Amino acid sequence: MAGAAKFFATLGLPEWFAWLVMLYETIGGLALIFGIYARWVALFLGIHLLAASYLTVGNGWLFSNKGGGFEFPLFWAIACFTLTLLGDGAHALISDSRSKRVG
Repeated sequence: MAGAAKFFATLGLPEWFAWLVMLYETIGGLALIFGIYARWVALFLGIHLLAASYLTVGNGWLFSNKGGGFEFPLFWAIACFTLTLLGDGAHALISDSRSKRVG
């Protein structure tokens, strides 16, 4: 986390922000795995990942570039937006879907 905090500082963000990002990425990831309001969590994380892509666009396409590229966060942003459009699914623990499932 110390390295991540220093990386955030090079982007002009406060170092403590790295801890906040780690916290909500972890909680958000667990919410997606367990299907807890997955549609809304995916939308929030998708926006976050678009911002991460934007911050690393100057480093090039590949994530293996120095400073990281933007293709990996962009891929996950697209995956999150896809989940936002598809919805929670039949096995979600807590669903925000208002439609009745048939079957």
